[in-house]
Amino acid sequence: MKSKKLIIAAILLASSSYSMSQSSNEFVVEDIRVEGLQRVALGAALTYLPVQRGDALNSFRVAQLIRSLYSSTHFESVEIYREGNVLVVNVSERPTISNIVFDGNDDIKDEQLQESLDGSNIRVGEPLDKTVITSIENGLKDFFYSIGKYNADVSAIITPLPRNRVDLKILFEEGDAAKIKQINIVGNEIFEDEELFDQMELQFNTPWWNFFAETRYQQQTLSGDRETIESYYKDRGYLQFRIDSTQVSMTPEKDGIYVTMNVSEGEQYNISEVELAGDVLGFETFIQSILPLRTGDLYNQAEVTYTEEFIANYLGRFGYAYPTVTTIPDINEDDKTVKLTLNVDPGKRIYVRRIIFNGNNMTSDQVLRQNVVQMEGSWLTNQALDTSKSQLSRLTYMEEVDYETIRLPGEDDKVDVEFNVKEQPSGSFNAGVGYGDATKLSLQVGVQQDNWLGTGKRVGVNLSTVSYQQSAQLTYLDPYFTIDGISLGGSIGYSEFDGGDFGLIQYSSKRWSIGANIGYPINEVNRISFGLTYSNVELGDDNTSYE
Repeated sequence: MKSKKLIIAAILLASSSYSMSQSSNEFVVEDIRVEGLQRVALGAALTYLPVQRGDALNSFRVAQLIRSLYSSTHFESVEIYREGNVLVVNVSERPTISNIVFDGNDDIKDEQLQESLDGSNIRVGEPLDKTVITSIENGLKDFFYSIGKYNADVSAIITPLPRNRVDLKILFEEGDAAKIKQINIVGNEIFEDEELFDQMELQFNTPWWNFFAETRYQQQTLSGDRETIESYYKDRGYLQFRIDSTQVSMTPEKDGIYVTMNVSEGEQYNISEVELAGDVLGFETFIQSILPLRTGDLYNQAEVTYTEEFIANYLGRFGYAYPTVTTIPDINEDDKTVKLTLNVDPGKRIYVRRIIFNGNNMTSDQVLRQNVVQMEGSWLTNQALDTSKSQLSRLTYMEEVDYETIRLPGEDDKVDVEFNVKEQPSGSFNAGVGYGDATKLSLQVGVQQDNWLGTGKRVGVNLSTVSYQQSAQLTYLDPYFTIDGISLGGSIGYSEFDGGDFGLIQYSSKRWSIGANIGYPINEVNRISFGLTYSNVELGDDNTSYE
């Protein structure tokens, strides 16, 4: 029998393997044999082997080979043997996930958990990497800690199945969330504790009838409350207000939380001057005239933020979609004033390369483009995008509409615009049955389709009949008969009436009509319409008729 030599230990010698390449450990591979494969095909396994017949193999090449096999994510263990000049690769495949079960989770839905696992490639049908299970458990525990459930525990149970498969069960013991026992604010003299507590979402010592008070500690909620208190001060002139530190401590039983905030209020500041700097594209006079910031007013952080957003949105009307507006405060401690310099960098004018629609499985792109005022090849303007979204949303066959701009790699002045739409049923059907002593049996049926065959055209049919009258009507409307948005519609109707069947004098009539209407758009919202209808009525009495 040929000698069988385990050479996996060569990995431990990787630091010196290169110098050993010409030693007695090196041999020329005459054949390669892979053992232990179950689910992975031999051909697929060989693609991860950086060795071929005729290659010289040494400890350095062995280390490369093992790393390559592990990087494929298919194998749990790898061993390398040598039988004469035959390279033997013995592998143990990672088990395949047959099923994933969540048990005991109340605060997190199964769908959210599965999305989290998908990010780690833990899904049914995929090989299970047991090395990531611990990190998933710890990540889920951190989530529960962030919402105040400090007694929570998460454990993953792996159950082996035949044919190298496993069931994965993630067991949750959430426990109860810790309640906030007390909130302390230290360093506030201008505003009382109760006034600041009223601004916060987190509460404590609430009356029993206040069911909506949030007394459960949540880290994200506390972060939001910190920002709220900071804004409360800065919106009232306290420009240099800051929260120095926040301490969160819990009771030994981990069921109660104490929160302490240490704040420095500072002084109130008035605005001494507002200056525009940078490039405002010649709109300086207009922008200055409508700015809410005024000399002599108290500093207000909310108005500063609004001003920055207003200037950015205004420049966005002219194709400057990504301007940068930065407010630089210059504080004068002597008279407690601040000079605000609004530095404006409009950036480059942005053009639209393509407009793309996603989610319109029924409606054609052409119909949607008819309702979009943002044009390809023109400036990208936020006003045109918002108007386009509004017009698409008004379509009766659209449930949701949103858009996003996608910057193109290597193009700093071009974007693609993607409109993401969600369609809804565009047709309606009505039917009715009735019976009366005078009218006898009556029937009514109507069908209307607002997006006929995905063309955006409206087609309707209505039929009704009673003992003394029958009627039928067909309607049609093309909202975009021309590219300019002129609409054209029409209707055809027919009805018969027999007064004798209704207990009246011998009187009957036949009526048919044809009509057309045309509409002109005044703006994106309003239009004016004109219509003309021709009717022909035939009256009958004792078998005589006249028009």
